[in-house]
Amino acid sequence: VSTRGRKRGEGLPTKGGFQSRSTVERTMAAGTKGAEKRLRVLVVRGSFAQLGGAERELLQLLRNVDQRWDVGLATLEFPEHARSLIEGADITVYSLDTPLEWPSGAAAEVLASSSKKTAKAWKDVDIPFQNYDAVHLSVCPGTLEILPRIPAGLPVHYHCLEPPRWLYEDLLHRRLDGTLKRPLWLTNLIFSLQRRRDKAYVRQLIARPHATLSGNSPWIQQWISELYGVASSPTKTNGEP
Repeated sequence: VSTRGRKRGEGLPTKGGFQSRSTVERTMAAGTKGAEKRLRVLVVRGSFAQLGGAERELLQLLRNVDQRWDVGLATLEFPEHARSLIEGADITVYSLDTPLEWPSGAAAEVLASSSKKTAKAWKDVDIPFQNYDAVHLSVCPGTLEILPRIPAGLPVHYHCLEPPRWLYEDLLHRRLDGTLKRPLWLTNLIFSLQRRRDKAYVRQLIARPHATLSGNSPWIQQWISELYGVASSPTKTNGEP
């Protein structure tokens, strides 16, 4: 999925595919193990409190890419059980001094309290953006809220494994037997503000110069294109921005 804001002919969608690699793609490819000047990459993920498969895989990848790039990791939550997975790796971590307390309950969902709170929390994380050449955003609650802090000229890649399922699909709002936990109109109403904020952040992302967006499969890439209204080429391979 490509975005606008580039020089003419640079990564813009055409009828037969993309004219050239985007700035982010060329920048990310520039890092080479043993190179005299290594690419400096800042990876951002809202939280590692729930250390599931996606979080573990990301941390394992960071252990390997620290041999190729200079890597920083920014997150609002990085507990000890997550920190232990990158022990010994040359990775600079930027996080809050005190654990983030996530809002919960029906009122918090209706008011999009988590999104609002994480947007404020990122202001308290001291991140030297001038020390990095590119930013990689990993989809997670609280990740996109860092966007207003990222300098306009810094290339950004958003790896959207899939759009937040609880906002755009009804599967997570059903019981094991397939029946709805509540009327669908009520679920849509409860999460309407969160959906608006999510789409607003994605619009902010694609309006940036030197930004790319990718999904985790051709189907997800098409879903992202339809959901967020961004150009997508069916000739792109799995996960390619």
